[in-house]
Amino acid sequence: MEWFMSRTIFKLPGAFETSFWTVLLPQACVSEPAVLHATLSLASIHKRQALGLKPGAVSAGLVESDLFALRQYTRAMTDLRHRIGDDSRRSADVALITCAAFVQLEYLRGCYQAGLTHLRHGLTVLEMNLRREPKRMASQHLVNEWIIRIFCTMTIQAKLFGQDVCRPELFLLLSEQLKPPDRVFRSVNEARRSLEAIFLRIMYQNSRSAAGAGYPGTADSSPSSDSSGACADSISNDLELWLQMWQRGLGTCEKPAVLSPAIRLDRFARKLLPIYHSLAGVLHLRTATLGAVNGNQDFSSMSSLSDGWCSAGEKSRCDSNSGTETPDSMRAEDPITTAFRSIINDCEVLFKMAMSPTVQASRIHQYDDIVADASQAIADIGWIPILYSASIYCHDPIIRSRAIEMFRLIPHREGIWDSSIAVIIAEKFLEIEHERSKFPGSIVLDPARMQIELPDSPSGQLVLRCIDQEARRRDPRAPEEKYIYAMDLNRWLERGSLSRPHLHFTKETGDTNRSPTSSELFCHRWTQS
Repeated sequence: MEWFMSRTIFKLPGAFETSFWTVLLPQACVSEPAVLHATLSLASIHKRQALGLKPGAVSAGLVESDLFALRQYTRAMTDLRHRIGDDSRRSADVALITCAAFVQLEYLRGCYQAGLTHLRHGLTVLEMNLRREPKRMASQHLVNEWIIRIFCTMTIQAKLFGQDVCRPELFLLLSEQLKPPDRVFRSVNEARRSLEAIFLRIMYQNSRSAAGAGYPGTADSSPSSDSSGACADSISNDLELWLQMWQRGLGTCEKPAVLSPAIRLDRFARKLLPIYHSLAGVLHLRTATLGAVNGNQDFSSMSSLSDGWCSAGEKSRCDSNSGTETPDSMRAEDPITTAFRSIINDCEVLFKMAMSPTVQASRIHQYDDIVADASQAIADIGWIPILYSASIYCHDPIIRSRAIEMFRLIPHREGIWDSSIAVIIAEKFLEIEHERSKFPGSIVLDPARMQIELPDSPSGQLVLRCIDQEARRRDPRAPEEKYIYAMDLNRWLERGSLSRPHLHFTKETGDTNRSPTSSELFCHRWTQS
């Protein structure tokens, strides 16, 4: 418990103040055995990774550490089963707190499928409580607010990584619990809570639009045109309102004379949150475009959707290019490309801020009694989802290449997100795109059609499935493209059934032993053989 109180409790929240980890979890450990055992197991896993020890390493001390974590995990599960039986309000809270700890524990272990299973179970319990006792679960009660906030964060993280963890209706139910302030943000956490509510509504709208497109994992019924248009307009207005409230308050702050570690984290959070606002705008525009493609909305309204979330610099670039006829080489960028260009520029500023000598020095001396944390892991949001989205959704190859290269600058983990896994997926996605571009008339790969199955262990398999829904409508037995990456071997194993022959890439220098990186594909240093 000493490690948790001195290290884990400060590491997991990341740049934002998260009362679930710093207040609620330690308090619940005092009176609830299930929470205590789950926390001890979490701390043991974090300690192993902070010391740079890999799972399964052989030594008497390390084996004992593994056994300790397993014993605590088992005891937590046993106590939780006994506690859930009485079906009381407090038991539900204990179950949710323990479940959240289990989710992060499994993510740290690299057992993502187990973590997602815990998350789905927790969201099921949370939804039951929200529908059964909405007044008690409302955010006025601090404990309930902290529980709801941590599950909202984990849900958004998982959904951004293409994982389905709940029914679409729960997105709306959760967003209703994150009530935004009236006129101004009094803290970074208030601004983040308001932005998370918008993200959840975008994800709900995306699920409805995907259902209309017949994407995998979605319902069969498609949304009506009127309701989709009203929802899109409401989200656009809220994005614009969020930006105005941010600029009135937290967006303009004076630089303090002395930068303590806490102040540096606050500055980082203030830089990060507007980037997530831009990402929300991009995802909203993509969702609205998908709805228009499927007949749910008029294309004529698409150009106005970006007005509510473009930053001042982005707006000036968009406006300067609007309404003019230009050659192809001078053609105006689409709003998504413009937004991602700004996003990547801001991420590079953030990286320089995080890697500055003063920040590195303070990080080294933050804990004088023990070695530096080698886990490079937090439970909260960071820049990995932003870079991943840019590498997958942006139309500009240079921006996508910049995003992927930034993955390699420093290994990092943020909840379910692992930068090493994210870059593997992003590069494979670009390689598939490049293969398809060789064949005229081939279907453009849509990221929404790609299913990602994360590894169930550090030595497990990462599986990508690309499903052609048009072919499936014609023939339910139509094959899917399947790609398997072996985490223990660090390479792609096999490729599933394809309608086109597999392309083999060779470098002009004669190197045929590895696949091309995204940068090499973009720079045309590889050719098809």
